[in-house]
Amino acid sequence: VPPASRDIASSFAFVARRVLVFCRRCAGNAPQILETWRLKTVGSQSIITQFLQVPGGVLIALFQMEAAPSEVMVWLALWIGAALQVVLFALLVWYAVLAYARSKRDPSNHTFKLRHWL
Repeated sequence: VPPASRDIASSFAFVARRVLVFCRRCAGNAPQILETWRLKTVGSQSIITQFLQVPGGVLIALFQMEAAPSEVMVWLALWIGAALQVVLFALLVWYAVLAYARSKRDPSNHTFKLRHWL
């Protein structure tokens, strides 16, 4: 195999790996967001866990961007992942608040449980 072909193949493999890692990091919370949106409930997800993960995701992205400068593909994926965590957290809080409001309006409706917040 000529050297030029190896260079092209290795370049393609390098780019493909970067794109796959980028997509995996960006789409990490997408299935949870879609399922939460579809079910319109908190389900078995923990709001407290998300509350802890959101600032952590933002801090990691900020660190990768500022303190330990990395490639754009690294910190951009982390920022997108952090944004998706924020969206998921907002959905969880929204649906927990709606469940709480429904339980206050109709005491026989037991859709709100303390586990929504834990």
